Amino acid sequence: MSGHDVFELVTDGSGRIKHFVAAGFDGAPVPPEQMFEYLRGEDSIVYGDQEYVLTIDGSLVHVDVALPPPEVVELGKGVILGAGVDFEADEVSGEEDRIVIGDRAKILGSTLHAGVQVGAKDVIVGSELGPGTTAGEQVRLREGVVTGEDVSLANCVKVDTGSELDNGVQVDYAAVLGYNTVVGAGTVIGKNCQIGKPMGDPTVKPGDEGIVIEEGLEIPEKSLILPDPDAEFVAAGA
Repeated sequence: MSGHDVFELVTDGSGRIKHFVAAGFDGAPVPPEQMFEYLRGEDSIVYGDQEYVLTIDGSLVHVDVALPPPEVVELGKGVILGAGVDFEADEVSGEEDRIVIGDRAKILGSTLHAGVQVGAKDVIVGSELGPGTTAGEQVRLREGVVTGEDVSLANCVKVDTGSELDNGVQVDYAAVLGYNTVVGAGTVIGKNCQIGKPMGDPTVKPGDEGIVIEEGLEIPEKSLILPDPDAEFVAAGA
């Protein structure tokens, strides 16, 4: 738990907001959607030894993050915006360019460009999401992930450290892209694919080359593409 003079924050295993409880009591949990009934609108809370603004929608915005107005960034309920989050607000020229962040998402140290849509319960760390990138629900992006323009990530997609997705890439449901994966423009990766190995794999070392997927390909669902131990990288096809 993390502290507030009235409420304490309860998070899940990924550090996303679950609910709030009255400080010092084992009372009924208060979901973010109901926090407006209790807050003044200028509250703060300590989470992970850092100070956040606690909004009336039960979201946490790090004190050093400049949150643009709602016409530029639509912030869901129960969102965490940690240190280093940056919005390219100057790129937003109308409603179609607005940045949208779903309920209970957690974003740390990342840059979001115009038209980005982050789904509910996403966890995005140290990444840069290019203009028009859309992420479904429960998507996970790790340190150093970069997406080009109009990249589409379906629900439950996981993209590991250092991966790069060029313009127009589509990644379908529950696909996993491993460490330092590079995907060329316009490529479609089918659902439940595994491309490369995750950073946690004991055979993966920092600085290793990842899989390179050429542009304009269609990778069938449930494909398994792993590094060739005799090659520096693998250029995969359909």
